[in-house]
Amino acid sequence: KRKKKKMSSRNLINESIKSGWLTKHASIEGDWHVSKTSGNWKKRFFVFKGNQIYYFEDENSVKEKGVITLDSTSVVEKAENFSGKSNCFAIYSKNQNVSYVIQAQSQEIVEEWIEVITKVIRC
Repeated sequence: KRKKKKMSSRNLINESIKSGWLTKHASIEGDWHVSKTSGNWKKRFFVFKGNQIYYFEDENSVKEKGVITLDSTSVVEKAENFSGKSNCFAIYSKNQNVSYVIQAQSQEIVEEWIEVITKVIRC
């Protein structure tokens, strides 16, 4: 039997499209545009590889806290002033009927993430 390779943040970083620290809002069921949720925000280390965005407690974590899977029904866009926060973007998956709202440190970082995610969704 072959051993399954662990998805540690360190293993993924070397093969990633993009990685870095972002703050993630709790997952929202359905479309984030209509959500009235005020859930909690947690700083996480994100690693984008293939069509998946893994998020970890920190860059040395061995096990991911979660995974956002992108597909042809995924949409990524700016989410200005979501819950009164600036520098946010949202990923909505129609297939999974779930939204993720993520805050970056700057608008420039938001633009970078939106650009790389858009490229993968369009493929």
